[in-house]
Amino acid sequence: MPGSPTVIGDAVVVGTSSGTVAAIETASRKVRWLYKAGGAVVAAPLGIEDLVAVGAADGALHVLRAKDGAKVWTYQTGAAIVAGAVAAGDLILVGSRDKNLYALAARNGQLRWTFSRAGGPLLAAPLVLRDTVYIGSDDGILHAVRLADGQRLWSFRSEGPLRTTPVALGPRIFFGSSDRHIYALEVE
Repeated sequence: MPGSPTVIGDAVVVGTSSGTVAAIETASRKVRWLYKAGGAVVAAPLGIEDLVAVGAADGALHVLRAKDGAKVWTYQTGAAIVAGAVAAGDLILVGSRDKNLYALAARNGQLRWTFSRAGGPLLAAPLVLRDTVYIGSDDGILHAVRLADGQRLWSFRSEGPLRTTPVALGPRIFFGSSDRHIYALEVE
């Protein structure tokens, strides 16, 4: 189990390197359901209302019913998904090794927009802060993207790959780079 588990309702949901997603009841410790994705599931699952979203090495975001693991929809990206998805209102945002950030309607998987100006794979989950999405790419650039339509607002270059999810504290966001620095940017 290479990724972090997620608690969704009264179950712990986790993915495995063999591509299985399991929901385990916390009280009884029994497996509630199993789902087989088309590749390894290394990112933490996302619980959003009565759904579970998991990205996999097959390049698909698999969205399942939380109660029984039945597939609701899948969306195929161009490469493996190795970082967790995040929810923003009625959207699910997920990055891919294909260098794109996808905004999908949570209920039906309809593509709302794609941010395709990253110069490297997206290996960490994005941060959503108010109306802006922040995501780092493996080419060392942090992108600020408008949540409404996926348009790039600005970017910041570090000297190494960005493989961590930014965090917010007050008017700043913080993120680490493989250049052995932690950056703090004023965003308000």
